[in-house]
Amino acid sequence: MNSAPSDGAALIAALESSQDVPGLYQRFSSFFRPFGEFVFLENYDPRELPSKEKIRPIARQFHQFLCKALKLIPDLLKRSPSEEGVDEERAAELLGIYRLTIHCLLCIAPCLAGQPYSVHLQWGQLVRRLESWGMYSDAEEEGFDILESISAVLLASKVTSKPPAVFLPDPSVVGSAGEDPQLACLITEVVIVLTNCIFKSQSKDNGAYERLLELAKQVKPWLG
Repeated sequence: MNSAPSDGAALIAALESSQDVPGLYQRFSSFFRPFGEFVFLENYDPRELPSKEKIRPIARQFHQFLCKALKLIPDLLKRSPSEEGVDEERAAELLGIYRLTIHCLLCIAPCLAGQPYSVHLQWGQLVRRLESWGMYSDAEEEGFDILESISAVLLASKVTSKPPAVFLPDPSVVGSAGEDPQLACLITEVVIVLTNCIFKSQSKDNGAYERLLELAKQVKPWLG
């Protein structure tokens, strides 16, 4: 069953008022039920996007709503958790909605016009918000997923597959995208967030630091 337009309007109104936040994640989750075949599966992988044919009807139904929601949500999370009077439970609910909305947008990305990695720019904003709110594990997970997804998009037309230890392709092998300053900036910011998260969380995982060292080598060519 298609979600009624009135349901979407009510959710946007709730975000605009920013008052009725408790329970809002569940309402968004219910509204996004048509994405169930893609986003809500246990084996969901944001790095593997569905085909245009499968997702086009959902894209037509939800694209406008997703864009409206993603204009509102980041502004609701601008305050730092260190500020007086900040409601961390409210922030956690909004961050959950933010993640869900981003992944639904990512799901319909094959149907959208523009650069193939344009959705990743909004995904990067989510990662920065997760870090600023101290959700380091979530930010790290999303950050590595972004890099993997960007690599998959950039190497989509290449015959060879990317080795597991390679997080980023060299910009010299991805055509004009390798010279795109906006993409280079996004990649650099994600690497910075990943570095911050690993050190701020005081990770005891040696593998995390090894990945970070390897990532530092791979990001250098993107710095110009």
